[in-house]
Amino acid sequence: MKFVLTDWLSRNAPAPIVTFFGRKDVQAVIEWVKEPFYAVALMFALTTIIAQPFYVPSGSMEPSLAIGDAVLAAKFPYGYTRYSMPFVNGPTPEKKLFGRLPTVGDVVVFRLPRDTKVTYVKRVIGLPGDIVEARDGQVYINGKLLNEPYLPPGTRTDCASFVNPCFLPGPIPPDHYWVMGDNRSESKDSRYFKAIPKSDIIGRAFIRIWPLNRLDLL
Repeated sequence: MKFVLTDWLSRNAPAPIVTFFGRKDVQAVIEWVKEPFYAVALMFALTTIIAQPFYVPSGSMEPSLAIGDAVLAAKFPYGYTRYSMPFVNGPTPEKKLFGRLPTVGDVVVFRLPRDTKVTYVKRVIGLPGDIVEARDGQVYINGKLLNEPYLPPGTRTDCASFVNPCFLPGPIPPDHYWVMGDNRSESKDSRYFKAIPKSDIIGRAFIRIWPLNRLDLL
């Protein structure tokens, strides 16, 4: 059944309001703004529930993602929290609605735990309970060498120059994830701010949408 504003007003609003909205000039204005309003509402719903674009501000994920690249982050793979809402900032609940676990190798968009106004894009390296180590420039998870085909040949993973020691002395805490940039020598990541809570993850970056000549799945 189609919703008609004037019909609803005639049943629920005082007569002067009904008369005002019944004028032809007012009706013309309503018709003129209706379609743009619907478009904005639909876009807001899509970016809230399904996916949201993010720009890459640094070279910490090179060569996978370069400065100025735009990625689309899907909200539904890991569930929803307040951080999944665009233009919203603040504390999140401990659990994500409909949440599932990220996997090693996923590229995730998340709020920086120590400054939730900042959004980062990094790759998941370790899961809750894992022990993450770096030996001879390579990453080991629970004592086994981690296969990282996304890294360019010759990449070393060491403690970053801005923090030492940089790897956890024990397992990753429950509901936390160890994330790192592909450009290991230039990335401020979990070596700097430690494991991130699942509640701070906004979504999974699954495709690069800009520039068009670099359109590709991640």
